Amino acid sequence: MNMLPEINNLLSQSEDMSAHGTIRKTSEGYSVQFERILPYSAEKVWNALTNPALLRTWLAETETDWQPGSAIALHFTQTGNINEGVIISVRPASLLEYTWQHTGTEPSLVRWELQQDKEGQCNLTLTHSLLKGDVYAFAAGWHVHLRLLNDVLAGRLQRFEWFEDEWKLEYAYYAGDIA
Repeated sequence: MNMLPEINNLLSQSEDMSAHGTIRKTSEGYSVQFERILPYSAEKVWNALTNPALLRTWLAETETDWQPGSAIALHFTQTGNINEGVIISVRPASLLEYTWQHTGTEPSLVRWELQQDKEGQCNLTLTHSLLKGDVYAFAAGWHVHLRLLNDVLAGRLQRFEWFEDEWKLEYAYYAGDIA
């Protein structure tokens, strides 16, 4: 079944969620960074990043109390993967940072930065760093999840739905993006 027309329809409904992330090689592995301007308040975006009922609609079932030093577990229903980590920094409506580790892999770091602009929009920067292994899979995954986040914020998505064909297209893009 070709999902491309459905994916293109969803992408056209989303604000500018098509901007690709930037992958960088560092001495500690790779990082991927995304920047988005979302037409919502930083508080609304923060709620989508930390409210378990909303998180499960765009990212994963999440268990944590959002306190620095606390454990975090993200259960990805589409794959059955569980990523565990520790909350590093929390500044409501501004900064969320936690470690991210899948069984058998080295830990990496996820950092969400939110900044309210003068027009009431939220400038979101997502940086996933210290990545080892298949950085393209992380880039493609975050690309799709950020679109899903925007769809949740816009009220277009009430339950989680994974778009494997979209992920594969993004993976192909990112795999050709590193020299």
